[in-house]
Parts: sequence; C-alpha cells; structure tokens
Amino acid sequence: MSNEVTDWGGTVQENWPVSSIKDELIITPPFIEKGKIAFADSTVIHLNQVNENATMFYSRDESAWQEYKSPPITLYNAGTLSVIARMEDKKSPMVTTAFYKYDKNIKVTLEHSYANEYSAGGNNALIDGMRGTEDFRSGAWQGTQNEDLNVTIDLGNPRTISSIEVGFLKDQRSWIFWPKTVTFEFYNENGEMVKNINRNLPETGKEEVSKVFRPRLETPDIQDKIKFIKMKATTYGKLPEWHLGYPFDGTSWIFIDEINVN
Repeated sequence: MSNEVTDWGGTVQENWPVSSIKDELIITPPFIEKGKIAFADSTVIHLNQVNENATMFYSRDESAWQEYKSPPITLYNAGTLSVIARMEDKKSPMVTTAFYKYDKNIKVTLEHSYANEYSAGGNNALIDGMRGTEDFRSGAWQGTQNEDLNVTIDLGNPRTISSIEVGFLKDQRSWIFWPKTVTFEFYNENGEMVKNINRNLPETGKEEVSKVFRPRLETPDIQDKIKFIKMKATTYGKLPEWHLGYPFDGTSWIFIDEINVN
C-alpha cells in the first residue's frame, strides 16, 4: 500500500464508493414491558422488543418454547421465564428472569424509614423471596441510613417456627455496614413473647469488598405456635475514624434484603 494520496473515486460525489449493511446483524432479546417480579396471587407479563421483524418466544421453567402472542402470559407460581427473539436463521441471546411468589397472609410493618432510591419495592421486599447480590444497586436491597431497623412480621396464621434467617450487605466504600447486632422476638397469638434471640454480627472491617452475610438462627426450643416476629438491627452509626467519610461526619447505611421464616 502506498503512502501517497490518490484520487481513487475521483472528486465527483457520484463516483465515490458506497458501502452499506443491509442485514440486521444483531437481534436484541425481548424485554418485560409490564408485570411484577414478586407477587402474592398472580402476575400478568407483557413482553415487547425493539426488533421490527423478529418473532418472540418464551419458555416457562425450561419447558418447550412457545411463540409469544396475545393475550399476555399469566404466572400463578414462582419459577423462571426465558425469552428469545428469532428472525429467519438468527436468534437473540436468551434472557431468563426469576419470579417469586410470597404468602399473601404475611404482613410486614416497619417502624423505620428507607431511602426511596433503595426501597426494593416497599415493605413486602423483606418477604418476597428476592435475594440481593453483592451489588447494592441490584434492586433487591432496602437501604436505611443512620437508623436502627425495627420490623414486625405478622404471620397471619400461627405456625411452628424452626429457624429464621436474614440477609445483610456490607460495602464500606459505599458507607454500607453490617449492623452491630440483630435481635428477634417471637410472640404467640396472645401477644406473649415466648423467645428472645440476640446475635452480634461480624465487624464490617476495612477491606474494600462487597459481601453478603445471612445469619441463620435455629429455634428448636420454641414450642408455641408463633403469630408475630419482631426484628431489630442496630446501626453502626457514625463512620469509624479510619473511614474516608469520617471527616465529613458521615453515617453508615444498613442494607437488608430478605427475612426467611422456616
């Protein structure tokens, strides 16, 4: 190849070489336009896509693929929904979404506030079955700053309890600390407390990593059927002196995703 400039194509625009791409090389997967990821009774799923000429297909719980047509998809149980788009001999990557069903008889009352941008969907986020990842922006974490968590769970129908588990996130770079302690109180249907369990959580520490901690507390000695559970998680509060936010009077966050009662 020469380094000299040539007049290939000439100076007349009509003679210039033209290149174009007529084939659609990339097919984008369909997306969920409407529908709830977590639901109590059922959820109606509407799919949509950006491809003009592709056909959408879906599969429930790895079953056979079905073409997506109206009416929309109705889900009554927890499971997965996979979607792809096809056009001639091409297809999009597959996208799979997990759906969660929670007990509509369980009610959650919060005596603390959470940030709107980290609501995870509201009070039911703590019982909807959706677990957060190590990324606090995943949408499943509920965030509260400089405030203890106080949660009351009404189980609806009294039941035997064998264990309880709760999930917390730490990411000190984002001012997210594990609580100092977590306490559970168990009440029977008469409102009498029959058990109190307190547990200290590990120190968040200086390590610059995100990590999820899910303390599980066994309750084999509770003989009564339980109607109410109260949980308190104590905030770390003011950031420690070693933290970059300390000179700015920064305060820590608690991020919680799920309380599982077994």
